[in-house]
Amino acid sequence: MSIEALRTVLPPPATPHATGTPEEWTAIEARIGFTLPTDYKDYIATYGYGRIGGFLVPLNPFFDAGGDFFARADSILATYRQLKADLDPTAIPYPLYPEDEGLFPWAYSFDGDAMFWRREGQPDDWPCVVAALEFNQAVVTYRETMTGLLTDWMAGTLTIPGFPATAPNRDRPFDTFDCEET
Repeated sequence: MSIEALRTVLPPPATPHATGTPEEWTAIEARIGFTLPTDYKDYIATYGYGRIGGFLVPLNPFFDAGGDFFARADSILATYRQLKADLDPTAIPYPLYPEDEGLFPWAYSFDGDAMFWRREGQPDDWPCVVAALEFNQAVVTYRETMTGLLTDWMAGTLTIPGFPATAPNRDRPFDTFDCEET
């Protein structure tokens, strides 16, 4: 799916914050060492920084106040590395960034869950992996792009273990917020 489909179930803000420029995207991708999916860049350009349904926060490399993108990504990855070490290496059945084809986080929930790309093949074809900590460490792979997964979840046509059936705050499906609230 595309950003246009997501816009039908998740109205974007009138004035998105921290949307980035082509030059900034080039610098981000050089730093992480891979090209990010087009729909993620379209999402950031359309929505900027904020949370979905008061529950889910997509990482934004252009909003640094209180939660630097790289620090947040590193923290999520460290948590899941520790889970693999403490529980069972097969509990998270994929390598983690920076390993080849390693999972790279693109969002987190206020319950401690994380959404990753499984970096296999071309970036625009990467499946999404959801690791739901509050739901017996369920790790589920979806053959969906980021915007496809969000569209289906917001529309109520996709159930994600550990997530509300749809975004919990339907009155404010997307809101920008000060990072200090996280």
